[in-house]
Amino acid sequence: MSLITSFYWVLLSLTLQVSSPSPSPNIDLSGNWERIDDAWEGMKISIIQENNTFNGILEFVPEKARKGGFKAGDLKWENLQWVSANTFHFSDLSIRPDHLGNVLSSQRLGSYLEIIDEDKIKTWVYVPNNNWIGQEQIWVRKKDPIAGLIK
Repeated sequence: MSLITSFYWVLLSLTLQVSSPSPSPNIDLSGNWERIDDAWEGMKISIIQENNTFNGILEFVPEKARKGGFKAGDLKWENLQWVSANTFHFSDLSIRPDHLGNVLSSQRLGSYLEIIDEDKIKTWVYVPNNNWIGQEQIWVRKKDPIAGLIK
């Protein structure tokens, strides 16, 4: 990653962290989400609100993503901060694995989440070295089947 690119992302992250308001009272990202329509389809994340931010913990990791170094329990999305009506900024866990899926290195990358509707979100992840795998991801909310039966 070039020095200019690194500086840009650090500056953008600091700017958003300083200017980010608390989450909008009408936005609730909390719950279980599943990744769709890409090579890591089926990955599941649980988003939990903690004070004025949200964090996403991996609940299920498909085989291809495990080979990419990810595992259930990883803090995948950290510090989701509300930026505008339907946009959040956050730090995404990025992993560089060896050929067996063992973690060689990890880092957090500046990323964005856009709310498409209450049950669908899209994330854009900054990916260094022009490796575009996973740059844009679609996630859908997974409803609790038992909660739907209780009224």
